[in-house]
Amino acid sequence: RSADGDGVPDRDPGMDANGDGVPDVILAAAPFDPASGIPFNEDVAVHLFRPFAKLGVQPSSLNDDGSNTGNGTFDSTDVRLSVDFTYDVPDSSWEIQFSNTYEQLEYIWAQKAASLSSLIYGLNGQLINVPGNEPTWFNPFSTTALSCVDRVCRDTGVADFANTQEVMDAIAIETNDVLLDELLSFSLIATGDVMELPSGTMAAAVGFEYRDLRKEADLNSAQNRCDWYEGGCGFDYFASQDVAEAFVELAVPVFGPGSRFGPMDLQIAGRYSSYGGEIGSDFNPKFALLWQPTEVLSVRGSWSSAFIAPTLEDLYEEHRVVD
Repeated sequence: RSADGDGVPDRDPGMDANGDGVPDVILAAAPFDPASGIPFNEDVAVHLFRPFAKLGVQPSSLNDDGSNTGNGTFDSTDVRLSVDFTYDVPDSSWEIQFSNTYEQLEYIWAQKAASLSSLIYGLNGQLINVPGNEPTWFNPFSTTALSCVDRVCRDTGVADFANTQEVMDAIAIETNDVLLDELLSFSLIATGDVMELPSGTMAAAVGFEYRDLRKEADLNSAQNRCDWYEGGCGFDYFASQDVAEAFVELAVPVFGPGSRFGPMDLQIAGRYSSYGGEIGSDFNPKFALLWQPTEVLSVRGSWSSAFIAPTLEDLYEEHRVVD
């Protein structure tokens, strides 16, 4: 049974008939009654079924001990080129910085899973992509240790109806996903003093930034055709986005170090961002205050707004789960 409806069988902590240290599953009220709607005599959600275990015949793509260490591993190649220039304006405190960056990041993900369509065909005795092209079955209960009838199991060491190596290999998927990210960015930032105030020097920073983002996803063909067990669908896509931003920041001394109130500095800033497309643009201000009434006490406060733009994955990556 599954009292909380999560599809995971409930277990009785006080019951361990075979002494393996694992509490036994609590049976539903009528475990063998088809009217109770219990698949395989147990309240197990279909997506929790694992077609490949460490017992019995395994796909050739798995390790000898049944482990699947190749799944989820990846190779990455990162190429980054950066150029920076700094120019000091003569006879002034101003400095101008220019930066240019190009980066390319490639991921190759190793994937191991099972074909949903092959599982369905195998459960219906219609799996034909095996030698001879003769329809055959996939036995989901086949192991090398147990033979079970109506939940009564005996240890035989040999499965009564073992799956062949060809059947397991026909169901298994071993493939790669390739993801490519590219970034091209420019920035021009100028900093320096603006004017002298009775309380000190007011400084400023102004700048412009541009980013060209590109992403390409080449997923495996099984996910493209929604044939990925436990993974649903995944689709290839190419997406790009241009982001242009301009900002200004002022550092204003309200009270100088000699003030009886103690030094106080005010920061006023604003950033305008244009994301293009349907996202549009936004402006975000910032105000910050630092006050030091004594040598051992500092009081800080700030207020700002921010907008987190959706990523290219948020905008273009499409996933569907197959029921």
